[in-house]
Amino acid sequence: MKLFNLFILLILVIAPACSSKPISTPEQTFPSPTLAAYPIVGEEGSGDLHPAIGNLAPTWTPDAQLSQVIGRLLLRGKPVADLNLYLGGTIKDSQGLEFAASLNRLQDPTALTDKDGNFHFMNVPPGRYVLIIDNVTSVSLLMDPTGNQAILLTLEPGDKKDLGVLDYTDLPIALP
Repeated sequence: MKLFNLFILLILVIAPACSSKPISTPEQTFPSPTLAAYPIVGEEGSGDLHPAIGNLAPTWTPDAQLSQVIGRLLLRGKPVADLNLYLGGTIKDSQGLEFAASLNRLQDPTALTDKDGNFHFMNVPPGRYVLIIDNVTSVSLLMDPTGNQAILLTLEPGDKKDLGVLDYTDLPIALP
């Protein structure tokens, strides 16, 4: 008899769980507040923007005591997008000759290439720098694409160095 009661109890507990009929729950509705949208310039019926906020665009003002470095990075003629670049420091020996490059990801100037391969380092302190690429899995000193010399930069206050188009036949990155 005890076994029979246990069997009935299991059937009553397990049977509803095995049912293919979905369990219905009451629907809940939430109020949706209506937010006033800002008009988009050129959109039909947008009207004029508020005079205090109309035509405002973020601008960057360079510091006269700091420098800028710009350029474009290509791999076999194709833009290299979304690649981290750094301006690393140089290390000198006891005679003052540069013999190595250094990278401090937390302090060195950094730039990210855009979809067209353009990069722009802003507000770079004066000094001597090398160009370094960082693709997360490796870090490499960027050499001049026409030879085997490192790209070395000497920046003075207010300099704007244009490295032009750096088109490489090979880089230690995945192909764009």
